Amino acid sequence: MRRTLLIATALALLASFTACSKQSTKPTEPTIEPPPAKQTEAQDTLIWKLTLRSTCKEATPENCVGYYGFSVDANSRFKMGPGPEGQSSSGIIAGDEFKNLDAILSQFLSTPASHAEICESRSMEEGIFSSDAEDNVVLTRLTGEETVIRVKENDYCFQAATADAAKTLHKAIRALSEKYYSIPFPDACSDLVTALEALYPEYQSCTTDTDCVYATTTYDAIIPGSIQFVATDNCSKIKPMVTGNIGALFNGQEKLLTALDRAREACGERIIRMDCTDVTGFQSNDAPPVCGQGFCRVNPSINMLF
Repeated sequence: MRRTLLIATALALLASFTACSKQSTKPTEPTIEPPPAKQTEAQDTLIWKLTLRSTCKEATPENCVGYYGFSVDANSRFKMGPGPEGQSSSGIIAGDEFKNLDAILSQFLSTPASHAEICESRSMEEGIFSSDAEDNVVLTRLTGEETVIRVKENDYCFQAATADAAKTLHKAIRALSEKYYSIPFPDACSDLVTALEALYPEYQSCTTDTDCVYATTTYDAIIPGSIQFVATDNCSKIKPMVTGNIGALFNGQEKLLTALDRAREACGERIIRMDCTDVTGFQSNDAPPVCGQGFCRVNPSINMLF
């Protein structure tokens, strides 16, 4: 059955879990995404890519939107980075937002890249940037690469048919960066949480139901038949594993605890999700876990209650 506890319980659980886990003395390290796989010919010949790079006088690089680069391509994908250690993050721009940017770009793509750069006095009333932002907007297309907008100190420079066309494009890419470029970036907290959760599948493989047990949030195997609360959401950024292979947990718990300690150390107080209001879960004796498609899973009769 589904159990709902107060958020105060979540804080108490997290505090107790931290005390129980092994403390790591190694420094936190951001994860580095592996080199991208070789792209197909269609991907190699994208019609366009628009990239914003910004500097902020009053913010550190990791807290400056666009500092490490924010790009949107013709496949509606956005990318943040690469960061100083090669970190990157990507996703998809929402349909209407992408259509708007694509329409604005159409007038740039329909003309040769031959506009001379024009510079005007920078106006803070244009609603494009904060007072301390300095932006470069680069358009990459089949014919090459050009800096279509360059903002530095009191100058607003552009290579476009009109200033209005440049400012409309600038506003569009800036608005997308404000929405999709998450700060801080790079973020060791998010990187290490992702790295920890990526370990879960190797501890959840199975061949029969008897391989599977429920797990605590510190990766202890809950002995079958015992009565213990199984958290499915404990208000932490780290998702509970919930189920695992009993042998894998007994033999490899140390690796998980080391990764857990690194994530907690990097996140500090941010380890708690402030939008979370309840801890949720069930009792381990409600129904035993099952092996499904090669991985340990919560019993379907329990899943129906969530």
